[in-house]
Amino acid sequence: MNGPFSGDFINETEIRSIWGRRVTHKGELMTAVKLEDARRVISAAEKKAREVGQPMNIAVADEGGNIVAHVRMDNAWIGSIDIS
Repeated sequence: MNGPFSGDFINETEIRSIWGRRVTHKGELMTAVKLEDARRVISAAEKKAREVGQPMNIAVADEGGNIVAHVRMDNAWIGSIDIS
């Protein structure tokens, strides 16, 4: 897989396994994203941001839009926090 998640940190199979977990919350079936997995996704995204020379805000959310983890790289545009 070519893209932000290719390389040493995380691969396509791992991404599919992270977003393949399902839990029931308030009677609805949702994707469960663990903090450990979110950190791995962020690590891969940070690596790609460094490769392209663009500091970024990176957020990982579950299916319900609830933030699991967020990071703002040094010198990243503060306005992009809302976008991430």
